[in-house]
Amino acid sequence: MTLASITLEKVMERGEQKFKIISFNNIKPMCELPNEYLQGTPRFYTHGSQLLVVFRYEGYQFNYPIDDIINKETIDKLITIMKAAGTRLTEINKRIKEQEKTWNGTITITI
Repeated sequence: MTLASITLEKVMERGEQKFKIISFNNIKPMCELPNEYLQGTPRFYTHGSQLLVVFRYEGYQFNYPIDDIINKETIDKLITIMKAAGTRLTEINKRIKEQEKTWNGTITITI
């Protein structure tokens, strides 16, 4: 399994230490994620053809495009969200795999 990640560059902005988003790696688009994952939080995914990641957590939504510059406090929050959401997605995917083992075959319905 390939883990999701964000590549950051350390930058100075107006005398403050910040991070510039360089790339998002192995983050699935919304259309490839299970409905259960998308209906709960925390979650994150890419959206549309934009190089943008959407984070949803505790009623908040954060959208971060490539080249966005953000502070360390925000990066720390995003890392926390990504780890929790990744754990949540792993658990959901395990349940789905178990369900797939027994949900197969065909049925005939006579009317």
